Amino acid sequence: TVTIVSNLEAKKHTVQQLNDAAAVQLADARNGLVECDAKQVTNLRLSISPPAKVKTLLEGVCTLLGEKPDKNVRGSLTPDFWTLARRLMEDPAFVERLVGLDANAPCLPPDTDVMAEFVDLCETNRFTSFSTFAQALADWILAMVNAIKFLKEAEQLNRDVQAGQEDMLKMVEGLEKQRDNLNAHNKRVNQIRASLERQRGSRSKLQAEFDACEAR
Repeated sequence: TVTIVSNLEAKKHTVQQLNDAAAVQLADARNGLVECDAKQVTNLRLSISPPAKVKTLLEGVCTLLGEKPDKNVRGSLTPDFWTLARRLMEDPAFVERLVGLDANAPCLPPDTDVMAEFVDLCETNRFTSFSTFAQALADWILAMVNAIKFLKEAEQLNRDVQAGQEDMLKMVEGLEKQRDNLNAHNKRVNQIRASLERQRGSRSKLQAEFDACEAR
């Protein structure tokens, strides 16, 4: 029981650490977005020919927002996420939309594996020289993906903790049942012992009466 309790406490501590780490990283990324003014957003949106990595970066943003191009442009086999992203950035509340996105939002991809390409892009590239806002978006993508992963891990750990608590409850119930059985057994033993004592007392009395008769 002590081992189970210790393991449960360790898992609870891990859950809290995951939540804290995700919250700090996401808060920093959100602050980075808020610090970007409308001009920086506009400059990125009006970029005539941004580098391919910037276009891929904005595709990652669209993916997290659950946004997809309506159709390919000029018969291209590749969806035009850049045009979509530019349209999204026209919304004055675009940054607010990003900041308000939670790690359990329904628009998020169900599997973070689809974000692997974008995570690798954000981890291996810096965008500041091209656009401060683009770098803020890269930091936000990393924070969001980590927050999603941490949330899933925390949910699994919580399920493990709940299962452990249920196992411990069953164990306690089993121990209580054994205790009740033992108490019932001890009670029966005491009853038998008391009966034997009464029989011994009766026998001693009969023996004394017999001895008295013999003496007469």
